[in-house]
Amino acid sequence: MGLFSYNCKSCGHPALATNLKPINRWMRNVVAIFEDGQRIVGEYDGYGTIGDSDRRILMDENFTLYHAACEEMLGAPQKYSGPSESADDQGHFYEAGAHDMPDPRGKSKRRTAAKVARPRL
Repeated sequence: MGLFSYNCKSCGHPALATNLKPINRWMRNVVAIFEDGQRIVGEYDGYGTIGDSDRRILMDENFTLYHAACEEMLGAPQKYSGPSESADDQGHFYEAGAHDMPDPRGKSKRRTAAKVARPRL
């Protein structure tokens, strides 16, 4: 199976796994919410794997997808709200600038999150 992706229910941009630039790297971190309430959170690889979960998303499967940042802006956690649309560009085959959208949480939020996530040595 080749690359595939789905569009975020909030911003409409796909989960990205490749061709990332600093402005859109945040679009790789996603949340998939299934009808049964199960959630998968992590980096999307473009082939159905999110983070280190054993459950993969499948093409034509019913789940709601959000970028983690978009879900946070909506007031995480969200619930299943119907299937997300398949991304026409597969989250990979898109024109330069098509998904150049800054992180909706803003710069200071990203820096704070990065500081908190770093382990102390």
